[in-house]
Amino acid sequence: MVGHAGEEAARHAEGRLTTIEAELEATRKRLYVMESELKEARDELARHQTESPGDLRAAVQATLREAMLSKEKSRTEAEAEKRRREEAERRIEGLNRELEELRASAATGKGDADALQERDRRIAALQRQVKEAAEDIDTLRAESQETNEILRDLFSGMPELTPIASEPDKPPPSPRLSAQTRYSLDAFALRIQNLIAHYRRLTDKVLTLQAHIEEQTARMAQDRAASVETEQRVEELQRLLDEAQKQAEQEKRRADSALSQGDGQADERIRVLETELALLREREVDVQTAVTRLTKDLEAAEEATSLSGDIIDRQAAQAEARAEERIIQARHEAREQMETANARVAEMTKRLEQAELRAKDALLKLDEEQARANQAEAALKARNDAATEREELYRQCCIKLQERLAAIAFKEMDLDANVNTLRAQLRQMQHAAIDLHHVATATLGNKDELAKSAALSPMHGRLDSVGILEYRSELEMANREIERLQRMAAEWQDERLMLEMNVEAYRARVVDLEKKV
Repeated sequence: MVGHAGEEAARHAEGRLTTIEAELEATRKRLYVMESELKEARDELARHQTESPGDLRAAVQATLREAMLSKEKSRTEAEAEKRRREEAERRIEGLNRELEELRASAATGKGDADALQERDRRIAALQRQVKEAAEDIDTLRAESQETNEILRDLFSGMPELTPIASEPDKPPPSPRLSAQTRYSLDAFALRIQNLIAHYRRLTDKVLTLQAHIEEQTARMAQDRAASVETEQRVEELQRLLDEAQKQAEQEKRRADSALSQGDGQADERIRVLETELALLREREVDVQTAVTRLTKDLEAAEEATSLSGDIIDRQAAQAEARAEERIIQARHEAREQMETANARVAEMTKRLEQAELRAKDALLKLDEEQARANQAEAALKARNDAATEREELYRQCCIKLQERLAAIAFKEMDLDANVNTLRAQLRQMQHAAIDLHHVATATLGNKDELAKSAALSPMHGRLDSVGILEYRSELEMANREIERLQRMAAEWQDERLMLEMNVEAYRARVVDLEKKV
C-alpha cells in the first residue's frame, strides 16, 4: 500500500516536474529573445550616439542617465530571479534522481522490513521534498504571475505601433494606445520590436533635421557675410555719392562763377560796344562834316575853275587826298574794332564751350553715379536675409540718391538756362556787331565789304521590458525635439518669405526711381 502510494506520488511529482520544466524552458527562451532584442536595441542606441554630433549625444546621455540606472537595477533583479529559477531546477533534478533511485529499489522487490522502512523513510523525505518543491513552484508561479501582471500593465501602457510603411512618401503612423490587442509574450515582444523600429526612425529623423539645421546655419552665416559685404558696398556708395555731391557743388560754383564772369564781361563788352558805337557816330558826323567840307571845296573849286587850272587841280588833289586819307583811317579803325569784337566773341564762345564741356562732365558723372546705384541695387537684390536696420538704411540711401539726383538735375537745368541766356546775349552782341558793321559801311560809303560776320552755331548737350521606461522617455524626448525643430523650421521659412517679399518691394521701388531719373 505504501509502495503504491509512493509510486503514485512519484508519478504525480514527475508530471508536475515535466510541466514546470516545459514552462521554464518556454520562459527561458522568451527571456533569451527579449535579452537579445534589448542588447540589439542598446547596441543600436550606442551606434547612433557615436555617429550623432557631440551636443546631441551629451543631451541624450544627460536626460537618459536616470533611465539607465533604473534599467541596471531591473537587470540585477532579473538576474537574481534567474538564479532562483536555476536553483529550483537543480532541486527538481535532485528529486528526479531520488525518484529514479526509489524506482530502482522498488524494482528489486526486496522483502525485508529494513528495506521497507528505509523505503518509507525515503518516500516520506521525498514527499517532503516534493511538497517543498511544490511550494517553491507555487512561489515561482506567484512571482511569474506578478511579473506577468507587471508586463501586462506595461503592455497596456505601451503605444501600439504598426510596422514601417512600404511607401517612401507615406508618413509613419502616430503612436496610439490600444486595449483591443490581447496580452501575450509574443504581442509584448512585437510591441518592443515596433518601439525599437520607431525609435530608429525617430533617430534618423532627428539626424536629418540636425543636418538641415546645420545647413541652415551655414546658409545664415553666408547670408550674414553677404549682408556685411552689402553694408560695405552701401558705405562705399555713400562715400561716392558724397564725393559726387561735392564735385557737383564745385562744378556749380565754377559754372556760377563762369556765368557771373561771363555776364560781367558781356556787360563790359556791351558798354565798350556802346562807347565804340558812340565814337563811330561821332566819326560819322565828322565824316559827314568832312564830306560837306569836301563838297564845299569842290563847289568852290568848280566856281574857281576860271581862276587857275593848276590851283584848282592842286586843291582838288589835296582835298581828294585828305578825303581818301580820312576814309582809309576810318576803315582801319572800323576793321580794328571789328577784329577786337570778333576776338571777344571767340573768347566768349570758347568759355561757353568750356562750360558745356563741364556740363557734359557733370552728366557723365551723373551717369556713373546712376550705374553705381544700379550696382548697389543689384547687390541688395542678391540678399535673402536682411534686418530692419539694414532695410531702413537702404531706404534712406535710395531717398538720398533720389534727392541728390533731383538736385543734380535742377543744377543741370540751371546750368542749361544760364548757357541759353549767355547764348542769347552772344547772339545779341553778334547782331549789334553786325549792325555796327552795317552802319560803318553805310557811313563810309565803301563798296568793298570791310568784314563778314561769323555765325556761331549753338552747342547742344545730352536680394526589453526592463528598458521600456528608457524607450518611452527617449521617444517622448525625440518627439518634443522634432516638434521644436519643426516649429523652428516653420519660423525660418516664414521669415525667409517675409524677407523675399521685402526685397521684391525694394526692387520695385528702385525700378520706379530709375524710371523717374
